[in-house]
Amino acid sequence: MSSLSKVTVEAFMKCSTPKLIGGVFMSEQPKSKIDMSSGWKSFEELKESYSPAEIKFEKARRSIGLWLGPLLFMIILLMPAPAGLTFKAQEVLAITALTITWWICEPIPIPAAGLIPFIMIPAMSIIPLKDFLAVLGHENNWLMIGAYIFIGALVQHGFTKRMALWILSRKVASVSPFALLFTYTLAVAIVSAFLSNIACTMLFLVIGAGVAEALNINNVHPFSKAMKFGAAYGSQAGGFMTPIGSPNTNFLAMGLIASLTGYQVRFGDWMAFGIPFGIVMLVIMIFYFRGIFNLKLENLGSAREYAERELKAMGPLTVGERNGLIVLITAIVLWLVPSVASMILGKDAALTKYLDTVLNGTIVALFAALLAFLLPTDWKERKFTVNWTNSEREVNWGAIIIVTTGFALGNAMNAKDVGLLAWSANQLSYVFAGSSPWMVILGLTTIGVALTQFLPNVPAIAMLIPIAVPTALAVGLNPVAIGLTVAIACQQSYAMPIAAPQMALVYGSGGLKITEFVKVGSVLSLFSIPITAFVIYNWTNWLFPFLAK
Repeated sequence: MSSLSKVTVEAFMKCSTPKLIGGVFMSEQPKSKIDMSSGWKSFEELKESYSPAEIKFEKARRSIGLWLGPLLFMIILLMPAPAGLTFKAQEVLAITALTITWWICEPIPIPAAGLIPFIMIPAMSIIPLKDFLAVLGHENNWLMIGAYIFIGALVQHGFTKRMALWILSRKVASVSPFALLFTYTLAVAIVSAFLSNIACTMLFLVIGAGVAEALNINNVHPFSKAMKFGAAYGSQAGGFMTPIGSPNTNFLAMGLIASLTGYQVRFGDWMAFGIPFGIVMLVIMIFYFRGIFNLKLENLGSAREYAERELKAMGPLTVGERNGLIVLITAIVLWLVPSVASMILGKDAALTKYLDTVLNGTIVALFAALLAFLLPTDWKERKFTVNWTNSEREVNWGAIIIVTTGFALGNAMNAKDVGLLAWSANQLSYVFAGSSPWMVILGLTTIGVALTQFLPNVPAIAMLIPIAVPTALAVGLNPVAIGLTVAIACQQSYAMPIAAPQMALVYGSGGLKITEFVKVGSVLSLFSIPITAFVIYNWTNWLFPFLAK
């Protein structure tokens, strides 16, 4: 087992109350050198899980990016402006190029690079500081804060781990190796629908390590590898299913679509297409694993016995777990009520509009967070489901900065006296001139999938949705459907460890060669292009026909 695997296993198995810090689990034991609360690490920290060749690559990537970003900024700023591009648009484009280059190459942490637009855009008098900083109060930022707090209650008290072990302890898991892998990956997706992808992946790497030990197989056994990919890819599929499954990307997409089209995608709206698509991708993934990995196992029942043993060790459902579950169910029901009312009464009904206001997604998330503070676990001692100290650590402030940067760049590009989005849409409309609508959809989806193999999901969404939506309007496509299609495309990051934190976590756990990672992920990424383009666009275009042009 690799050093990272040992660290994660010890963090879970030695501590009965794992906590969620910055979206991932950490133990109350002294922290290891590998701090999974941040995607960015020093070279000294990377030595724990990276080979010398990989360290060398990281040094080159960060050093090149450090100088390439400012160089691109100066080149774009000083070059002759293309026809129709204002100087302010050129300035915003230069700032965006610098920010994205540092996001890709990571000479500094990604959230820190996200501060660049907040410094440079007001300083260069592109948009007044007061107006530009208004994006910090974006409702989706507060939605994320509320969601991080109340979802953290489920993790702190161990309910997510209990649910995962309960699924693995079902009889169906011991029918065959394929059934075990199917059950394992399904459990990943279900948990990930309500837990951030990286936290879910880390949880299942630990559970997977326990399953492998029970089966007496090592880290490089085909079934171990299949479980590792199942942890990463299954969390990706679960993240599609609900907005809180992958809050950084999904809430950013919802916010950008709202600002560009005027339509706020509700929680229930997202689930209406997210759950079917997540299931489709999950089934494809599992059968894909079946085709490429040798899933032969001995002592198959040992995995179920392990899950039952761990579940028994957890004891009965605790008060904290029950309270966390109450909060989660309350939030989901309240989130779904406006969507159900819209389906039954119509979107223009007075009651639907009232519920949209009263049960706005942000209001519900903050109410759920407050409810978690109010539900006691020990009234005599005044102990509650969450406390303020833990809630401060549960909120992933880095993710919120990155998402806010995406909103800010989108607003800057779309500002009246900037016009960068309109100019970009015109350029893309020339590129797609004469193409069928389906070629436009397929082209934008391909760009999104390709971008996210090398660029983190959030920056990819922040860059592409503001361009894709105006392009859709220019060629007569449904702008909301295109925005959602691109949002999902920008999360199909399977081929490179740098593409998403959960991919890096799985690769860093050992047992997988980079060539193997790229080979397995590239095929799935290619499969995802036509599936995303045609399934998501058609489905969302049917869900939101009144927005079609």
